[in-house]
Amino acid sequence: MVTLPGAIADLKSSEFLMMNDITVIAAASRDVRKSVIPLLEARFSSSQRTLTREQVAASLVRLGDKDETSWNFLVARAIPAAEDDAPFPFEIGPNRRVTKNTSPAFLRWAADHHLSKGQALENEAFDNPGAIEMLGFTKDPRAVPILQMALASPSYFVEAAAADGLADLGDKASIPLIIEACSRAPADAAAVMARSLVYFDTRGAQQAVELYASRETAAEYRKERSEGIDVYGDKPLGWNPARSTPPGNPHP
Repeated sequence: MVTLPGAIADLKSSEFLMMNDITVIAAASRDVRKSVIPLLEARFSSSQRTLTREQVAASLVRLGDKDETSWNFLVARAIPAAEDDAPFPFEIGPNRRVTKNTSPAFLRWAADHHLSKGQALENEAFDNPGAIEMLGFTKDPRAVPILQMALASPSYFVEAAAADGLADLGDKASIPLIIEACSRAPADAAAVMARSLVYFDTRGAQQAVELYASRETAAEYRKERSEGIDVYGDKPLGWNPARSTPPGNPHP
């Protein structure tokens, strides 16, 4: 379990940003949060990696930094990700499950946008979902409209990231939108998105978990929540074929 002293030590000593550390610091006193903001601001300014800048920016917003630079950076990344019209990168099999075969429609889209297969996959399977995930991690209510827009994405990766963010924000008005996204998705993608619904204490959300996740998977999701693991816990969320994670299993 991450402790507050351990989280602060990690932040000061490691070049990598652990989001669990930020979650712990965000729950600490205002003075503690303020004490780490200058460190993160310096890291945001000096980093050249987009992923690092996204993580640091999301952390700054979550910790209450008043400088809008981080928020504006995240929005500028998230809106194009939510609006992206690329087809889902992988074919859907006859059993309504995601396969590891690249979709011909996706390959045509990549060619039309002058992207190699690798570049297009990196963008659609990693960059776009990551931008949405980091916006949701801020826990800032201003993220809700963008996350709701992302629930209409052709990418189930983006939809799952949006559902997680809305669950972390506790936005009950988004429950029907998440359920609708589950209803459109292939079976295994729907089971991943259903994890977000575990974190809503409404009958409709809990019934949808049973509908879209197997009994065993639903039980595991609820066990995680009962153990205090939030929607951005230390266990990866669901199947991403680009990372060779087994289908239907929320843990690699």
